[in-house]
Amino acid sequence: MTTVPEEAAFLEALKANPADDTVRLVYADWLDEHNEPQKAEYLRLVAALAQGQSDIERTSPQATSVCELGKTLPIEWKEAAAGRFDLVLFSFNDKVQGIKRIRRVFNLGLSCAKGVIESAPNRLAVFTPFDSVVALLDQLADNSGMTLAVCGCEHPGDPPATLFQVVAEFKPREWNYPPNPQERDPQYDKRVRASLTRFVAAALEIHQDDARERVAAMAHIPEDNCYATCFILADGVPLYEAQRLVSRYTTFLPASGFEADCYTTGRTGTNT
Repeated sequence: MTTVPEEAAFLEALKANPADDTVRLVYADWLDEHNEPQKAEYLRLVAALAQGQSDIERTSPQATSVCELGKTLPIEWKEAAAGRFDLVLFSFNDKVQGIKRIRRVFNLGLSCAKGVIESAPNRLAVFTPFDSVVALLDQLADNSGMTLAVCGCEHPGDPPATLFQVVAEFKPREWNYPPNPQERDPQYDKRVRASLTRFVAAALEIHQDDARERVAAMAHIPEDNCYATCFILADGVPLYEAQRLVSRYTTFLPASGFEADCYTTGRTGTNT
């Protein structure tokens, strides 16, 4: 997303304080002056929608207008300028069905999905555009009786968001590959590290030399899967952001040579 310095200043201010609708409205005026009326109107609707509502009705005319207009605007810009809302999971009636739906929507393993449900109340998405939150809420609607609400992000720590890691995992295709690290083929491991380095450089958009240093310092063999070589791409991120990162990073995974995956794992705490 290319921005001029003045616009970049607005976006930086909103990144520092997503709930600052005064900056958002001044930015909307600036957009009008620079022939971006749709973006300006979207920001004004966002600011109005968030005012004084702890549980925003997603089917209201105002909410519908935000969602319809949001379809015409770039997601990257909306996230930067209008990441104003959170999705809160308060409770559930059917734990098993809730876990199943969380697993399906967020592509999580069983233990991670179980942790999300058992940690309720918590925030599944934070600092997210309204239309993205509504789309996520619609995916989560099921027969588990989950109580969900869309709210402004003024108080992101109450309830907290459960935080996760995003991990890249590379492992050999051969089933007879020695699990003991001391018995591994050094040349094969070298190729795994080289491919992991290329992946990290592309996924994180950093130079190969920087990626090589990070892989050398941070790649590890997990205790529960001694066949794999893993690299933590992101740590301490809310669930919805972790899911989005997985989707993005997966596009950079290599197609041959070894098995590779990118997934969300390991709750790392909560933001307060």
